[in-house]
Amino acid sequence: MKIREHYIDVAKGIAMILVIIGHITILPTWLYAWINSFHMPLFFFLSGMVYNPNKYDKFRDFFKAKFKGLIVPYFFLCLIIWVVARIFCNPDGFFKILTLQQFIGIFVSFRRSNFYASLWFFLALFFSEILMYPIVKIIDKKIIKEKIKGWLLAFIAIALSIIGFVVLHYIKNGFFWSLDLVPLTACFVMFGYIAKLNKEGFKKIVKLPASLIYIVISVAFTYLNFKLYGASSLYNSVVGNYIYYMLAAFAGTLFVITICKKINKNRVLEYIGRNTITYYAFQKPVILPAITAVVNTLGNNISILNNLAIKIIIITVLAVVVLGVISQMIVNTYPFILGRFKRQEKTI
Repeated sequence: MKIREHYIDVAKGIAMILVIIGHITILPTWLYAWINSFHMPLFFFLSGMVYNPNKYDKFRDFFKAKFKGLIVPYFFLCLIIWVVARIFCNPDGFFKILTLQQFIGIFVSFRRSNFYASLWFFLALFFSEILMYPIVKIIDKKIIKEKIKGWLLAFIAIALSIIGFVVLHYIKNGFFWSLDLVPLTACFVMFGYIAKLNKEGFKKIVKLPASLIYIVISVAFTYLNFKLYGASSLYNSVVGNYIYYMLAAFAGTLFVITICKKINKNRVLEYIGRNTITYYAFQKPVILPAITAVVNTLGNNISILNNLAIKIIIITVLAVVVLGVISQMIVNTYPFILGRFKRQEKTI
């Protein structure tokens, strides 16, 4: 019987909360830059830690499973967000602002253009895992020694990261289906998969005393990259200096995982981690703008809400609660939206 690694769900929960905080418009620049330096790499790394291509003997079966788990939710959720956001933005002019470009954007998903809907993460993860499947299968078949497999996968992951930086250097304004991000995001997924294959070795580098080293490296190289190129952002195709970005991304990722290994179990964070699809989908385009508007309005009468730190905490907590309610409603009532055609829990 497979033992569930609770800390991975806890880490996904923290990663999701960081995504929410990172999308709060009033966030200080320094905090935005630090969160952006690693929160999406962390998501991809954690996805690699639960990546299991060996469950499928045929690529067709693997593709179908990933399509159902990522692309089906992508289309359903984009359509829902498209309608809800339009109503929220301008209920009186509902039909006027349901533009053809925005609708086409659901299918084209050209980041940083009018032909983009939302949820680039779903597409980047889908194509990253598809890209990895033949690589992992061939190495498993040809290489016997586990240690050599790990080193070979690491070499391929580094090569993909370099290719990813070159691609983003020349393609600065996004691309169809976020394919421009795939080499770099696949690198993080692959390193997560390497950590899964070498659990004993990974445990040695995520011990609590090392967290201080990771946080120092994360902050230091985030600062260096920010001074040269501004805040990094995969969505905006801004990664800056290769060495600075990669060190900040991996140090931040290892810092969070190290802390989560110590926490091990937390029902709230695990719930968020197991329902990242719905949390990720609705937080930026719908929930955060609404909650921020309400908190700003209340701030006119409640002076404590004008304190920046308190305002950020309140917006984050309210967003987590509201998104939890939405997530539970979808899971219990319309699980097919998440690609679940039987009532069961399934996460990214």
